[in-house]
Formats: sequence, C-alpha cells, structure tokens
Amino acid sequence: MAKSEASDYIQPIYKQRALKHLVKLAGGKSVIKELAPEQLKAMQVARNAIAKDMQFNALKWFRPFPYQQKFFDTGVTHTRRGMIAANRSGKTIASTYEAAMHLTGRYPKGWKGKKWDQPIIAMCSGESWEQVAKTLQSKLLGCDDIKQGYKLGTGSIPKDAIDEKSIRTDGANVLAIEIKHSSGGKSKLYFSNYTQQVRHLQGFELDLIVLDEQPPDETFSELVVRTAARNGQVMCSFTPLKGMSGLVRKFWDNIEGYTHVRVG
Repeated sequence: MAKSEASDYIQPIYKQRALKHLVKLAGGKSVIKELAPEQLKAMQVARNAIAKDMQFNALKWFRPFPYQQKFFDTGVTHTRRGMIAANRSGKTIASTYEAAMHLTGRYPKGWKGKKWDQPIIAMCSGESWEQVAKTLQSKLLGCDDIKQGYKLGTGSIPKDAIDEKSIRTDGANVLAIEIKHSSGGKSKLYFSNYTQQVRHLQGFELDLIVLDEQPPDETFSELVVRTAARNGQVMCSFTPLKGMSGLVRKFWDNIEGYTHVRVG
C-alpha cells in the first residue's frame, strides 16, 4: 500500500466506533431505522469523518479508566510516580497518553494533574531498543517501525501535532522528534534504552521522563537528576518481576516525593 493511499485508509475498528458514537447521539438503533435515505447518507459521511478523527486524533477521544485517572491526578502532588500492575493492564497506555497531553499542551476539560503551559523536553526509555519501539514508540506515535510512515499519528500523539521533518531515526527506531505545542512552540521528545551507559545522559535537562518497565537503580537515579533543574516529573509503569529493588521499595513505601497506584 502506497503512503498516499494508506494515509486515507480508515481502519474498520474506527468506523465501528464512529458508528456506535453516532447511533448513541441519534438516540439509539430504533431512531436510525426511521431515518430517510438522505439522512442515512449524511450519517455515513459523518461516520467516515469521525472515524478518521478517532484514528489520527486518539488523544481527543481517550477516556481513562478510574485507576488511570487516579494516576494522572497524583501528578499535582508528586514528582516521581509509579504505576505497578500486571502486563497488559493499561499501565503503559496511561503513561503515554499523559505524556501526549504534556507534549502537546492539549489537556481534557477538568484536568487535575500536572500541567505545563509551554513546550517541554521529554525522554521515554525502556529495556531495549526493540522493546522501546514495540511499546513506547508504538503507543506514542502509532508505529513500531518508522518505515511504516502511514501509521504515524495513530498513537496517543495526534498526527497534526507531529513535525515529521524533525524526526531523527536509527533503523526502525525514532531517536528524537519535535511535537507542536498548543502555546505555539514545539516540545522535544527523545527515546532511549536502559542499556545505554549512564554517562550518555549527562548534559540533558528534562521536564518529563517516561519509563516502561523497571530500570536499573543507577539509571533511574541519573534520570531523576536530569529533572532537578527543571522541577520535572518521572513516570514509571512496571510489573515488579525483578523483586523488591531499591526503586520498587521507594514507590512501595511512598517515601517523600514518590507515590504509586497499584492495579489488581
């Protein structure tokens, strides 16, 4: 599929969600049955427009579960936040959608968590480049391989907020990208992995760090230092498979500055 064709392709799941949304707005299936042919045609056009918006502006349509909302709310009182949960429980979804809000400045009505009113500098990191691509990069940008450019914008960061010309890559992985902020400037987003030596982090000053799965204690400590000058935030979502490490203990015991939300 050519990129020009793929960019116009709407995945069936979004058409289904858009139709469900319209049926609900109309008052239910019984009301739909009474619509005239021209009204049904107009509804189909509206469905396609809404489906495309759902696909490339997922942030607008995101509705958090209560435990995800609880995690978001902790941002106003704590700078180091953990979500401890089993695999496939939505913990990475929570951290990547919150990251998208901060990077774009697009917050939902009634937002009670941490808020930036200017562009930020963020870093997302995981255990390996492959894992970063399949989780953080995929959920933020929509593609785990940047060569699949037609998927760009189907993640938590809206397509119209992505500055495609700014993308720096290494193979399938995105290394850095700029995101348009609602204030008019651009946020900077970097990707990294835990296997990189800690010294590579020196010189970075960060507003936001998003960690997927448990990092080595030394890496975590160095990353926290990177946020000090900018009074930044660290979000860590993980399943504690490595036991009660120093980092897990900090979250578990809610020591000063740390808090966590447990799922399950």
